[in-house]
Amino acid sequence: MLSAHIDWFIADRLKSQREIYRKARQLVLVTQIASLFLFGYTATYFTMGLKMSAFVCFSGALMLIPLFFIFRKSGNFLFTGNVTALVAYLVIVTIISETGGIYSPVIFWLIVPSFAAFLFVNKTSGYTWSVFCVLAIVFFFLAGFYGLNFQHKNYMQWNVFFYFFIALGLVSFLLICIMLYEFEKADFIRIIKIERKKSDELLLNILPEETANELKEKGESIPRKYDLVTVIFTDFKNFTAIAGQLSAEELIRELNIFFSAFDGIAEKYNLEKIKTIGDAYMCAGGIPVPNTGNPVDAVKAGLEMQAFAARTKARFMDEKKAVWDLRIGIHSGPVIAGVVGSKKFAYDIWGDTVNIASRMESAGAAGKVNISETTYQLVKTQFICSHRGKVAVKNKGEIDMYFVEGQIDQHTGSKVLVQELALGDNRGHDIRRPSVQTPP
Repeated sequence: MLSAHIDWFIADRLKSQREIYRKARQLVLVTQIASLFLFGYTATYFTMGLKMSAFVCFSGALMLIPLFFIFRKSGNFLFTGNVTALVAYLVIVTIISETGGIYSPVIFWLIVPSFAAFLFVNKTSGYTWSVFCVLAIVFFFLAGFYGLNFQHKNYMQWNVFFYFFIALGLVSFLLICIMLYEFEKADFIRIIKIERKKSDELLLNILPEETANELKEKGESIPRKYDLVTVIFTDFKNFTAIAGQLSAEELIRELNIFFSAFDGIAEKYNLEKIKTIGDAYMCAGGIPVPNTGNPVDAVKAGLEMQAFAARTKARFMDEKKAVWDLRIGIHSGPVIAGVVGSKKFAYDIWGDTVNIASRMESAGAAGKVNISETTYQLVKTQFICSHRGKVAVKNKGEIDMYFVEGQIDQHTGSKVLVQELALGDNRGHDIRRPSVQTPP
């Protein structure tokens, strides 16, 4: 109820900016509480016979009422904050002049205009009102020093009540400050949590969760050796020619279609995206958490990537767009994985396994998933593969390679060919279920 009431007096354009909105709520709350206090002090001072103080309090309260509506329409902190400080200054100085000058306990209230200006306007206004408050204190000091009497004749007979209401006002003021502090603290904590969540999400888009946590806790991540990792490399045939046919915007937009799909496929099969280099996409299974099912998962992912590429190629052909043909190479073996360097952290993998996987891709064929002998031995019971024989590989001699032609359903023993996967097989074969087996 109170929150809705405060929000009504805040301009809509201020609500879209979190920090400004919070500051506006505090200004409206404090100003409305101040107006209620002024009406209360009007009655108090009128009863005590301090008519000038009562008049100023009443006038100040009346000035604050239209100020709420002006602020609602304009959202002007400078005007609203300075008028609030002016009202506080005039009221306090008037009361001091009727209750003893430099000897009045109200003298301590001169901090209020400066406090309001610093809190709701800016430093310049805060320092300006601080100067005015100091000048008022100096004036009352000199007046008292030279014997000028500011004490109203009715003040002494109401002295106890006056001190009571001053103490009540001071305690109330402190409570308001504490309440504002608690609001500020809660909002600050909420903002920190939101920003921390954003930072964590951004970090997890760059690094694996285990590596990110290690960096946050220790400030460094130690590279680790993994005995069984399956690396996937993809790239597009004749990419240079395709790039020459498209504008830079079209090229990036269409490349993003593929890479975004590959990101989703990699996540589905528990693979870690490593990086993209030009038109090449690299991911790996079995890191950062080791598992023995990563060869099968990687091949499933490769088949699904080729299925997506085939469907996209057909659509592009219908739309008379450039044709993208995908090559995929897969190899399994040991790697070193981790983060090196101290700037722009990037999770990467190294080792001969990475080099051979890259050779599998370059020695492959468009529309095919090309795997090494090592990977074949790990997945041969689950996939239909055709032996290509020994293929010459740069700096590696000859390596036995296989094209993956389809998948064997482990429940029924039926076979699903790559062409069926590309068309979207409806016979209940599940190529999407990851085969992750975490070692005991």
